[in-house]
Order: sequence, then C-alpha cells, then structure tokens
Amino acid sequence: MSHTQLPDIGMVSTTEIESLRIRFAKGGTAIGVPVLLTAPWPESIYAFHRLLPVLGKKHPYIAVDLPGYGLSDSRPEVMSPTAMGDFIIPLMKHFGLRRYV
Repeated sequence: MSHTQLPDIGMVSTTEIESLRIRFAKGGTAIGVPVLLTAPWPESIYAFHRLLPVLGKKHPYIAVDLPGYGLSDSRPEVMSPTAMGDFIIPLMKHFGLRRYV
C-alpha cells in the first residue's frame, strides 16, 4: 500500500443519524454478534485498519466516526463526553444493534 492509498477497512459510507452525517465502515462475516467500534478521540475509523481484518474473520463489524471526528458532522451540543456517550444509543438503533456487552 502506498502512502497515498487508504487501507481496506470494509465498505465505507455515510448515513444520517439525528440530523448529522456520520461516516462508518461495515465488513466482516455475515454471521455472529456484530461488533461496534467507535473511533477513539481524536482519530477516525482508519485507526482500526490493523484490527478490522482480524476481527472480521469471526464477526461482522461497524466502525463509526463519532460526531466531530474523522469525516462525521458535528454540532456543539454533541461534543461533550456525556453527549457523545448518549449518541451511542441512537447509533445502535440506527444500525439495528440490540445486543451489547
């Protein structure tokens, strides 16, 4: 991979959640309990580029740029740690994730 090419982390796209454009990557197996990864502050979903190929061998995954990070939109009221934690609930609902650990 050249320094100008992004690593393969699955299908990268955007969706709208609570009026914010959110970037995410989906990949992995078609069966199993899905794993939700939220990009660590202040990184993006590409911070997981070494983990996702290994994780994807046994699990479906969704990696998400939280609001204000990577290429996801932001607004002031979602930029606190508490508000970011609260955002996880509509995020899980949007992707149909019902199980969590």
